[in-house]
Amino acid sequence: MKKPIVFALVIVVCAAGLSIVLARQKVESFKDKNVVAGEVRNPFKTFFAHLSEDQYLTVGGKTYFHVRGAPPFYLDVTNLESIVFVTGVVDQEATFHVYNLRSKIEKIIEGGPGGLWVGHRHPEKKR
Repeated sequence: MKKPIVFALVIVVCAAGLSIVLARQKVESFKDKNVVAGEVRNPFKTFFAHLSEDQYLTVGGKTYFHVRGAPPFYLDVTNLESIVFVTGVVDQEATFHVYNLRSKIEKIIEGGPGGLWVGHRHPEKKR
């Protein structure tokens, strides 16, 4: 009777340990006074090099995942006191977020496959 209990306990401990080892971790790569952003590291990336890292952006206490673009992952719209960023899984529809930094009100615009290059610098243009 003790063997099934010990076996069940070993299974539970192994499952808990495995979930800790395989947990995805947020790694901050950008931070300013309004936004924290970065990658969500997947432990499977060690074994599968072609897996892409998920990106996140936190603004106003809310974290958004599947953020498109490159650091800082948003465009500043200073005259509206807002930022614009895009979320969505690649090869699927994008969602455009217009977040007002003062009022903390978010407007969502469902869109097409855009937003992949938000934050990237054009190689021929200087900012």
